[in-house]
Amino acid sequence: MAVARTHHPVWSGERCLPCGACTRHCPATVFLELAREPDSLRGRVAREYAFPPGKFDIPPCRAACPLSQDVPGYQRAVAAGDFDRALGIVLETNPLPSVCGRLCLSACMHACVRGALDRPAEVRALKRAAASHGRAEHPRPERDRSERVAVIGAGPAGLSAATFLRRFGFGVTLFDAARDAGGLLASAVPAFDLPASALQQDIQAILRTGIELRTGWRLQTEDDIERLFGDGYRAVVLALGAPRVERPGGIAEGWLSVLDFARRFRAGGETLPGALLVAGAGREAVAAARMGIRAGAAVRLLLAGPPGESPVPPAALQRARAEGVEILEGFEVVGAERKGAQWTVRCREQSFEPADPVGRRWPAALKKGRAESFAAETLVLSGERLPDLGWVRAGSAFSATPVGTLRARAEDLMTGRAGVFAAGELVAGERNVVLCIASGRRAAEGVRRYLEGAA
Repeated sequence: MAVARTHHPVWSGERCLPCGACTRHCPATVFLELAREPDSLRGRVAREYAFPPGKFDIPPCRAACPLSQDVPGYQRAVAAGDFDRALGIVLETNPLPSVCGRLCLSACMHACVRGALDRPAEVRALKRAAASHGRAEHPRPERDRSERVAVIGAGPAGLSAATFLRRFGFGVTLFDAARDAGGLLASAVPAFDLPASALQQDIQAILRTGIELRTGWRLQTEDDIERLFGDGYRAVVLALGAPRVERPGGIAEGWLSVLDFARRFRAGGETLPGALLVAGAGREAVAAARMGIRAGAAVRLLLAGPPGESPVPPAALQRARAEGVEILEGFEVVGAERKGAQWTVRCREQSFEPADPVGRRWPAALKKGRAESFAAETLVLSGERLPDLGWVRAGSAFSATPVGTLRARAEDLMTGRAGVFAAGELVAGERNVVLCIASGRRAAEGVRRYLEGAA
């Protein structure tokens, strides 16, 4: 990178990060005499920032990604129009590119160095473009091994674990209770967020690696796990998700969880007359509100948390408002009564403490905001999702943590029963899709170390 004016821009492909901040006005043509320009991008680069911002051992976008994806690598490939190579780079670390191109929370974009200049690179959109236009297969297995591994649960964590186990060379059978693979991605995420064709594209690419899928198989007792070992499987990965919704206090019977509502209305076609009130804090609540609009309801959405600081992407909130959802931020439900077909929902505006050292703002327990009351024919609440551990026997090798998840070792995700590993929401509680994918990979790596040590 030049530090003074030259006759021609100086560019080094080996040192370049593909954020593109220097492409509009190359610093070789603007330093140093234009450093005082008050409003231009080149003036801001010269005046306020050391750009590039130093040498990174790992680019910030990659370091922020739970999957450690080569974000600069596939950005460069997309910029060159080589979508096949871009998809191949994504598949090295991410078995669900079409899904993540739509649902990932994009920690990489928050870490993007270009964000200090104008706005981050649209990394999620670039991944989606690679998945939509690229043609590439998963990396081939390192070598074929004789050991077989069973993965129970075909949601994001289970699909990820199966993918990497197969890549390590193991024979893999993927079991799921549902008719189709995908977990909540298939049964609860609406088509406007994730088209079924996109999900199937990822699943079919995974199965083409040689993974056997058995649907309609449900884990009911620990004996089912022991039978898998008896059938010749050398290890088992449990990726059962968190399907159980905690019931909030002070709410009468008859409300729907976001999960149940999504399963009922995601396919469309069913009508929902009258007023719908949705209360929650995350993306699922916004999706439920948008599904309600499509079902014909008048929808009000109460978003908990500090106004303007929702974890939901701003674009999703904008789309919801444009479709007719009334959104009130900073409100929580404190009680609800039902008389006949009518709900009366009592809410309170939240107050928050100043941000703590890591930026979190906790509700102020001693400060009460204004109270509101809303009427609705249908009430949908988020509620915390937890694993269902009804299959665990008392006194067995399996045990629950104080927060209701399955206990597993942090270093390899092995449970109390040797050879049985846990991944995703079963072991970590409710998580976003990319964290579930990362957990599935960690479990697969734990299985490999376990079987290689036992060989």
